[in-house]
Amino acid sequence: MRISEFCKNFNVTHQAVHDKMKNHAAELEGHITKDERNVLELDSFAVELLKPKRETYKSLEERNLYLENIYKETVSENEQLREERDKLASKEADYDAVIEFMSKQVKEYADENANLKNQNAEYQSKLYEANRLKRQYETKCSEENEAHESEIARLTAEVEKLKGQIKCSNEKNNEQWKKLQENRVEISNLNMDVAKRDDEIVKLNKEIADLKAKLQKYEDKQSAKQDASKQNSTKKSIFGRKK
Repeated sequence: MRISEFCKNFNVTHQAVHDKMKNHAAELEGHITKDERNVLELDSFAVELLKPKRETYKSLEERNLYLENIYKETVSENEQLREERDKLASKEADYDAVIEFMSKQVKEYADENANLKNQNAEYQSKLYEANRLKRQYETKCSEENEAHESEIARLTAEVEKLKGQIKCSNEKNNEQWKKLQENRVEISNLNMDVAKRDDEIVKLNKEIADLKAKLQKYEDKQSAKQDASKQNSTKKSIFGRKK
């Protein structure tokens, strides 16, 4: 049981209870606890020990004193309640002003929120249009990329074909080059043979010329001998007739 409940049930003041708790501190040890709100709790033993005995109210003076204390406490509590009421009234006025201010703020925020919603709707529309254009552009780019890739594939195939043709042409050129080199070597060899033949021909022509000269010389000698022989025969014939 809480002390406030105890005072209410037994018509005693808080001060009287606390005074009695001090007087019986040793006996009450372990019988008074605190709850989670730090409020004192009395167990059954404490309640039985602290509750007023009937002998307390034997005299009228004590009763009156008790009632007077209760009255004073009640008046004091009423004064406190009035003060709290006045404070609450003042706070209520402040709260009304705050509520009015907050109402204006809420209206302003509502208007601003409405504007923001309109702007958001406009932005959403623009975003949708931008996404549509983006998708259209991406589709166009994809088609162009496919066309470019197809063209690249075609050109790559042509390049590979040309590379093959160039390779074959290079191989043919290499073969022709080898044949040309072989022909050059053969021509060089033939030229050397021709040069040798020319030398031989020159030598033979010289020999022929020498032989012709010798033959001419021989023929000249023979002709001279025949002429001399003819002359001798003629002379003999002439001179033989004269005799």
